[in-house]
Amino acid sequence: MASIPSGLSVQTRALRRTPVWPCAGLFLLFVRLRPAVSAYCCLGMLLGSLFAPEARAGQWGGAIGATSDTVYRGIDLSDGQWGGLGDIHYEFSAPWVVGIGANSIQLPGRPEDVQLTLYLDRRWRFAEDWSAKLGFVHYDTMRASGRAGLRYDEINAAVGWRGRWQASLAWSPKVGNAYAPELSEDSSWLWLETAWHQPLVDRFSIDVGLGFARTSGNTPENYRYASAGINYSLGSVVFNASHIWTDTLTYTYGRGGQAFVFELPAQDRWVGSLVWMF
Repeated sequence: MASIPSGLSVQTRALRRTPVWPCAGLFLLFVRLRPAVSAYCCLGMLLGSLFAPEARAGQWGGAIGATSDTVYRGIDLSDGQWGGLGDIHYEFSAPWVVGIGANSIQLPGRPEDVQLTLYLDRRWRFAEDWSAKLGFVHYDTMRASGRAGLRYDEINAAVGWRGRWQASLAWSPKVGNAYAPELSEDSSWLWLETAWHQPLVDRFSIDVGLGFARTSGNTPENYRYASAGINYSLGSVVFNASHIWTDTLTYTYGRGGQAFVFELPAQDRWVGSLVWMF
């Protein structure tokens, strides 16, 4: 991510969701395509916008790649399937960045889809070592309805030190069942995360992170997640292999005046990704 990351899984952190206002509506042209292909087609159009005469004067950046699994804040959003991911953003004033991102998702029992992320960040730098940001994010989807829980808004803030350590929090007042295995009522979510990036010899580096999610309603009860990964950079291309752990997820539902509780056991998985950043 070009800015302070909002997630802990390395394949997500390598990006930083982002924008191109004239192209946003064109995503709808690809709704009928296979979502994984749709993501790349949309990103291809966005990349094409970089070569427009009016774009050359701006500060553009982004990334495009593939991952063996999409795990966001400890939750598997692709059911262990490969997917495409990407981001493009524009720094239209020194402290402001706007962007749009896309990644293919495959939630259990639902058709393949593409989740879109539009964001706006305000950034600060303090002296030479410290930086911070305040951001707004809108999540949306190409196929699912609002009831699917993939459409919601988020406010986040983060602080970082020398590009090594970072801490962030994100809050959404109304999230549906995006992270639940069945339909649920909207609820508020709060995420707290911290991560460390450590360069190693040559082109290698490592990333470790911890996260905590606090929820309300009948979505998963409060849970923890963590990741540790190694990166190899070759120019602007980055390969990552990370091990991601998610705490036990406990759900409580009311049916016919009775409460039902079930649990998804703690999970750990290896995830690989290949990302080209520009």
